[in-house]
Amino acid sequence: MYVSTIITVLCSGLLAVMGYEKIWPIFGSANQLLAAIALMAIAIWLYNTKKGCKEFIIPIIFMFVVTIVSLCFNIKANIGVNYTLVIIALALLILALILIKEAFNFFKHKKSESTN
Repeated sequence: MYVSTIITVLCSGLLAVMGYEKIWPIFGSANQLLAAIALMAIAIWLYNTKKGCKEFIIPIIFMFVVTIVSLCFNIKANIGVNYTLVIIALALLILALILIKEAFNFFKHKKSESTN
């Protein structure tokens, strides 16, 4: 029951003691991705409640583009230097691409439902 919490606390503790500065450069990208996820969740909720969500589209696109570009820059800058950073950046990049795909699938599915 507490396994995931213990793993998270241990990993965080190790990073705090042994080298948070190794992953610090990726923090901005992770934060931007979190903001994009929050905007997307709000837009989907507004869409489901039949309230307008069009004003969220441009900020969501902007947040995802900025995040993806930043992650690509981080990967390029650290490809032979810091493998931990590259792995985390790749994981975040894959997550961002999956989230974009899921958002497109959601709105495509909802649009086809409304036309039937």
